[in-house]
Amino acid sequence: VLILRIRRKMDSAQEAKHIYDELGIDLNDLGCIMAEMTAPEIDLPDEWLYYANDKTRLWIDGVVSQSHVTLKYGLLPGVTRKHVDRVLEGWQLTDIQAKDIMVFNSPYEDERYKCIVLAVESDGLVDANRRLSMLPNVSTFKEYRAHLAVAYVREDKATEAVDMIRNQIHGYHPEFTEISYGDQIV
Repeated sequence: VLILRIRRKMDSAQEAKHIYDELGIDLNDLGCIMAEMTAPEIDLPDEWLYYANDKTRLWIDGVVSQSHVTLKYGLLPGVTRKHVDRVLEGWQLTDIQAKDIMVFNSPYEDERYKCIVLAVESDGLVDANRRLSMLPNVSTFKEYRAHLAVAYVREDKATEAVDMIRNQIHGYHPEFTEISYGDQIV
């Protein structure tokens, strides 16, 4: 008897959470540095929106009202604001371009949604990720894909939501407002 196991590719550390658990690394304790941005104005029918069942996942909250681009997730405990500021010294973020709409699957087995994001590009975003990667960290994603979450929707409404969002974002240009150090970086 031949048994084939087809494994889907892993896109994030959430899919290997059991390994981190064995190593004593709580993914919720990792630091996250974000570039806060002006949010696009998105209007979707309420019945399409998805809200987290697990209320500790505060960010899974329908249409995103406070937008950010993650510059680096996975900073280890002990990294402080002073360390972040030191590696970002002289850094600038200008000329951010919204390029495309993408849909991410939920990384959580108990939360079945689609996250609709705008892919964004800027040399400054890539530079910040590179600089922040010099700090002690766990890489929790295979590659850095700068993006701005705009909505969490039911799985069966993702295609319709993408079409509606595409019509609503014409002329949207994200603007950087400030650095956010998240809850773990003090």
